[in-house]
Amino acid sequence: MKKLLLFVLAFVMFKVGYSQGYPIQQFIGADSAIVTSKGAMQSRFVNVVFADTTAANSQRIKQYPGAMIYASGKMWVRNTTATGWTELAYGPISTSNIYNSDGTLTGDRTLSGNNFELAFNNISIFDLNANNSASISQGNQYLQLMGDTGVFARRVTYNTNLGSSFTKHSLVDKNYVDSSILSVPSTNIYNSDGALTGTVS
Repeated sequence: MKKLLLFVLAFVMFKVGYSQGYPIQQFIGADSAIVTSKGAMQSRFVNVVFADTTAANSQRIKQYPGAMIYASGKMWVRNTTATGWTELAYGPISTSNIYNSDGTLTGDRTLSGNNFELAFNNISIFDLNANNSASISQGNQYLQLMGDTGVFARRVTYNTNLGSSFTKHSLVDKNYVDSSILSVPSTNIYNSDGALTGTVS
């Protein structure tokens, strides 16, 4: 009978303790000590709670890259240089990127190729529309523009005083057409030597 009573009492205490969290606290180490486990540690992990990251910065935990805290209702991890806290994202990870979704830049961006090549293959139409100006430049090599039916360099709004200009050497393969095609019914055609070969009406 005594064993039965002890069992019932232990069961009741277990249920009460389980519903109230962890009634027993055990301390390992000290405030000025870090506890290192050489093997795996299996447990239900409960983060230390701080009022905010400023409060966490008053503790030694700020000195350790990868340290995790719970502050201001969010999870935070210390960055790799132990100089700041990075908020951990909640919810599903977004799979949207520039390859499957449109987007809008929120500021100036620069892509550094780090001396690697960048190629766009199997593109149906490649459009580059700039509000002010567009620039394509190269270093000490050459700039090559190729097209099966031709390469055009012209202004959308024609102005006789403002045309397309090429500095230094410009090589022309086969023929080129006078840009006045935009304003006159007949256009002169020149060969790569600059000699007039005919006109197109």
